[in-house]
Amino acid sequence: MASEINSPDQVSDFKLKISYWYVTHKLQLRKILIGSLILLNIIFYSYIIFRSSVMFFLEQPNYLRMLNSFSTNLVDYSYFRTANQPIPLKIVSFTPLANGTEGVDYVVNLQNSNENWIIKKVTVQLVNAGQVIDQKETFVYPNENKYVVFFNEKDAPQNSSNVSFVSVNWQRTESFADFATPRLNFAVSDIKFQAASSGNRKDGAPVSALDFKLANNTAYGYWQVGVYMILMNGGRIGAANYLAVDQLKAGEVRDVSVNWTQSLPSVSTYLILPEVDILNSSSYMPVE
Repeated sequence: MASEINSPDQVSDFKLKISYWYVTHKLQLRKILIGSLILLNIIFYSYIIFRSSVMFFLEQPNYLRMLNSFSTNLVDYSYFRTANQPIPLKIVSFTPLANGTEGVDYVVNLQNSNENWIIKKVTVQLVNAGQVIDQKETFVYPNENKYVVFFNEKDAPQNSSNVSFVSVNWQRTESFADFATPRLNFAVSDIKFQAASSGNRKDGAPVSALDFKLANNTAYGYWQVGVYMILMNGGRIGAANYLAVDQLKAGEVRDVSVNWTQSLPSVSTYLILPEVDILNSSSYMPVE
């Protein structure tokens, strides 16, 4: 007969004590468990009620104000536009010049003082008694002084004519100098001015001549390069002229000669100003 000590169904004293304690405290443990769950529910629902009260009475007004602010324009666009709009185009000077005929030459000096704004096109009008006598379209690059000349105007008396501009087409730009410098690299050299003398022409009319060399030091050929020539008498404009140089190729040097068939005041300074619309693709000649 097998020993009771070695019986596989033998239960230790510790397990018996645990089992006895569980049986005798079973009802108490059940009450404790139920009480704990009730307490946990009370704490949970109390927090919900507290949090809901805080949200409804304290946070809701601020929340509603925040929602209403979403439809409010918080950016002062009028100030933004005012602070970032370009400086208006300025008329620096408007000079009438007698040209020895019945007409008058009007020299207009425009100034674009903006660094990051291009005037792609502006219409300059010569006005007399409220009537537009003549008009020209031009462009003005950033930080540029631009000359526009109305030649031999016979319907615009000096004493009653003025100039204005309309249809200013602005375009914002960044680092325009980096783009323009290699495309506007023109050089003027060998400037020679011959003052008028009565023996320059067979009919005895005075002729003044301005000769110079114009070099296209860019890598681009241009169908046409306009050149304004402004002769200065001290700080005043004494005469003006304009010439279009056609098909100026890259690296080409062109001899230019311009005549004035009238008496001119003494000349102290020569302004020779090449211009080309480098923003217009039709200005460029195809690469050979």
